[in-house]
Amino acid sequence: MKKSISFLLITLFSLVSCNNKDNLFDTKLAKEDKYRTYYEIFPRSYADSNNDYIGDLKGIENKLDYISDMGFNGIWLTPINETTTYHGYDVVDYYKINPQFGNIDDLKSLVNKAHEKDINIIIDLVINHSSNKNKWFLDGVNAFKNGDKSNKYSEYYNFSMTKDDIHNYGYAGVYYEANFGSDMPDLNLDSDYVKEEIKNIVKFYFDIGIDGFRLDATTWYFAGNEEKNIEFLRWFNDYCKSINKDSYIVGEAWTNGGSITRMYQSGIDSFFSYYDSKVLGDEFVYEIVNNDGKSFINTNNYLIGQAGDNIPAPFITNHDNARAANILQSKRSNKNTKFGHALMQLSTGTTFTYYGDEIGLFGVNPTDENVRCHMDWGDKTNCIDPNGANASDNIYGSVIKQKKDSNSILNYIKKINYIRNSSNAIRKGKFNLIEFNDNYVLAFEKIYQNERNVIVMNFNDNDVEYDLSKLNLTNLDKYSLVVDNNKNIKFDKNKVKMPSKSILIYK
Repeated sequence: MKKSISFLLITLFSLVSCNNKDNLFDTKLAKEDKYRTYYEIFPRSYADSNNDYIGDLKGIENKLDYISDMGFNGIWLTPINETTTYHGYDVVDYYKINPQFGNIDDLKSLVNKAHEKDINIIIDLVINHSSNKNKWFLDGVNAFKNGDKSNKYSEYYNFSMTKDDIHNYGYAGVYYEANFGSDMPDLNLDSDYVKEEIKNIVKFYFDIGIDGFRLDATTWYFAGNEEKNIEFLRWFNDYCKSINKDSYIVGEAWTNGGSITRMYQSGIDSFFSYYDSKVLGDEFVYEIVNNDGKSFINTNNYLIGQAGDNIPAPFITNHDNARAANILQSKRSNKNTKFGHALMQLSTGTTFTYYGDEIGLFGVNPTDENVRCHMDWGDKTNCIDPNGANASDNIYGSVIKQKKDSNSILNYIKKINYIRNSSNAIRKGKFNLIEFNDNYVLAFEKIYQNERNVIVMNFNDNDVEYDLSKLNLTNLDKYSLVVDNNKNIKFDKNKVKMPSKSILIYK
């Protein structure tokens, strides 16, 4: 829905207090639209609903209004299955929910309520390995040890009666492959029995209403064998689409760009946009610190080309890396943190924001617990941090505090999310460079079908003037983003004075 060309900054700030169902941006996406603005949640640390200070599914359900209001229309839940650890990547039972989080009925309720708010939900599916407490493993060890090949569990894992470089851990006299530690034995993905089990798990969650899966550790499915990894992922993707043609699958392939490019041959919708085997946030830092807007264009065009007919998945950071504020900040200032989030949300693809990054939470690893600390709501729904965490305090303030501050990280991210969701060109479009000048002002257009957006970004550390007459802006409305509300973008006919790290978006 169009707005008046006299779009004033104060209007944006009044907008952020509105519910995104009623505001002037048209942000509702079709159910099958996969170019979404996802929000990664580590359930244990997100929101408590029963006063045990541990996050749970009901706590997430209670925060759906917040998630929707922030402009997130997708949720990725890190592992929610029964487990023995706080992180959940050692699954004891794939058909049960971690009792600290709730039960299957709680998951069904969360999915239904999310769908009512046009939010899709994907869950972490950990099929490279399971827990060594999983019944499959315990039964499999006994069957393999006794030579009982009629027991299907004897081939669920990569077992051996002798220790070697591959079968590097032992249990009850049987050795097994485990690339992520002795408590997480690798599943034998060559086994038809295992594949049938995976199909049953997938259908189980599709029947609940889950919209897709995040696949953990895809480069380790067949360690060192990229061709077999691709073959297995193709099988998995084909099966998912045969059950739910609109399902969304995103894979973690923490590897180099060439390998990710080849992994897309599997047909998987997305792979996270690691850049030179680093989180994409590191590349954004390079572009910000070096005032290099042209690299931002080049990075996006590379990722679009890498995905081919599929969908890039830009992200700044996740649960395995330092938080966005640590990666992006400069002298404990939120300016670059805000600008970095804008770079991501102006990127093409399906974006992923890690919970807490929208309020500037801090955390570096090791230990991993430091980057999985509690979401700071500023109320009784706050959780306790995982044991072993020693992260610093949240210097930018809680959700409650930042909602009241029009200049907060939270309200900035909310605005860029709304702008992103309202534009097919931003979410899906190709990048065409118009100009990157000596003042570090970047001008480019994004085009998707009949929609054209023109975006001007000041990468400079100082205020600069720019001539808009060269941009062919006839009949386009404008939207403004500044990292400091005390410095407005000022217009004088075709000239515009742009504060440092400010953005103009013409639609």
